[in-house]
Amino acid sequence: MKAKRQSDVARILSENPYMKHSEIAAILKVSQTTISKDVNEINRTLHNETMIMTFIHRNRLLEEIRRKKRLCSERLAESRGMKGTRWLEEWTKLVEKECKILGIYSPDKRIIAHIDTGKFSKEERDAAVRAALLVEDVIDVDPEPRN
Repeated sequence: MKAKRQSDVARILSENPYMKHSEIAAILKVSQTTISKDVNEINRTLHNETMIMTFIHRNRLLEEIRRKKRLCSERLAESRGMKGTRWLEEWTKLVEKECKILGIYSPDKRIIAHIDTGKFSKEERDAAVRAALLVEDVIDVDPEPRN
């Protein structure tokens, strides 16, 4: 009975998204509170399903990127440095896409956006640069800055 009612609520709202809960309650002969609870449950279910589908899609994209990266690495190894720049460039683009999907660049954007506003001290900016370089394996771990 509850599933049928929620199905009816979803159908009514899909036909008229601006219909008031009280109007839906009158049509289905239940209380407005029941309709509000049904709508909240429908929204939660849709949200959960959307999140699951988003993660599935994200994982498919990441697997495809990783497959292409392996192919690029194989082609680069086969080229033995001769005309391998095409594969290296493609691999670099794939790494950038992978980082974007994983959200790795998000903290960088926040730091960069605030560096010019003076909200970070010189030590904080230097620490952020060292951390970014460590993540990119550009420098070795060196806890003490060199003078």
